[in-house]
Amino acid sequence: KFGDSPARTAGKKVEVFLNGTEGSGKLRLAINEDLPGGYEETEEKAEYWFTAEHWDASELYTSEKVFLPNSGLVHYLSVPGACFHLGSAIPVLESQGYLKAALSGLSDFSSKNSELQLTLLGHTDISGELSLNFEIGLERAQAVYAILENDETLWKALVKKRSGVKDYQQILTNLTLQEGWDCDPGTPDGKDGPKTQEGVKDFQVQANEKLGLNLAVDGKMGPNTWVGILLAIRSITISSAEALGLNYRSSDTEKGCFSCGESFTLDQVKEKREKPAQFENDENFEAEDRRVDIVFSKASSKLQKGTDVTLTAKQCGYYSKSKKWSSISSESSNSLEDFVFSL
Repeated sequence: KFGDSPARTAGKKVEVFLNGTEGSGKLRLAINEDLPGGYEETEEKAEYWFTAEHWDASELYTSEKVFLPNSGLVHYLSVPGACFHLGSAIPVLESQGYLKAALSGLSDFSSKNSELQLTLLGHTDISGELSLNFEIGLERAQAVYAILENDETLWKALVKKRSGVKDYQQILTNLTLQEGWDCDPGTPDGKDGPKTQEGVKDFQVQANEKLGLNLAVDGKMGPNTWVGILLAIRSITISSAEALGLNYRSSDTEKGCFSCGESFTLDQVKEKREKPAQFENDENFEAEDRRVDIVFSKASSKLQKGTDVTLTAKQCGYYSKSKKWSSISSESSNSLEDFVFSL
C-alpha cells in the first residue's frame, strides 16, 4: 500500500512450487509498479507484504512488511552538451534553442514551485583528467547559476578562467540568426580575426542601445563586454531583469552548484575511459555528456564531493537507480529501474 491506499499488486495470487516436501525455500519478488508522485525521502514510505497458504498448514503465513527504498520524485531539465564547447564552462546560444528553452522553462517552473530545492549538477565528457573534470563540472553549474542570479562577479571569474573565442563567436552568431541582433562574427573558428572583431564592435554598439550599457566600442571581448553577453542571454531567456532568488540547496553545495565531473555519463558505460587517444581533443566526442542537469526536489539526496575517482549513486543520490525523474519540459516520468527486493 501507499499510505492508506492499496497498491495495484494488492490481492494478486501467484502459485509457487518449491523443490522437495520439507525444509525451506526463498521467494524473490520484483515489483514493477510506479510509485505515486510526491513521495519524498522525508515522507511516508511505500510498503509491501505477502501472505502464503499451504494445504498442510493450519493458518496463513504473513511476512514482515517490506519498505521500499523510495528516494522520491525529482523534477528536472538539462542544459545539454550542445551548449558547451570542449573544455569551456560558458553555456552558449545554439541554433536548436536548447539554452533558451531550458532557462525559460526553469524560470517558469520555479516560480510555481518555490517550495522545491534547486540543485545544479555540472557534468563533463570523459576526456581529460578526473580532477580537472570535477573543476569544469562545477564551473559549468556556476555559469548557469550566474545567468539565473545575474551574478556578474562570478561570471567574469568563470569567463577569465574557462572560456574561449569560439564561445563568444557562437553566441554572437546565434544572437544574429535567432534573436534579431546584427553582430555576425563570421564562421566560429576559435580565431579572433578582423571579422570577429567587427562582430564584437557591432555587439557593443547594440548592447549599449538595447541594454542601456556604456561599453567601449573597440572590438575587444573584455570583462565588461562579457557582462554584456551575460545580460543579452538573460534578456532572451529569463523574464525578469533581476536575480531570480531561487531556493537553492544549501547543504553540500556551492550556491546550489555541485560537480559530477565525468560521473554519470548518459549511457553509463564505464569502459569508455579506454577510448583511443586520438579523440582526446575531439570537440564532438561524447559531447552530449557535457551538460548541466537542473533538478528540483523536496528532499535532499546525499551529495559527497569527488576529486580523483568517479562518483557512485551513493555519493550523489540524485542518480540513485530508485530515483524517479520527471521532465519539466515534457511532463513525462521515467523510473530509472524497477524496485526489486527479497522477502
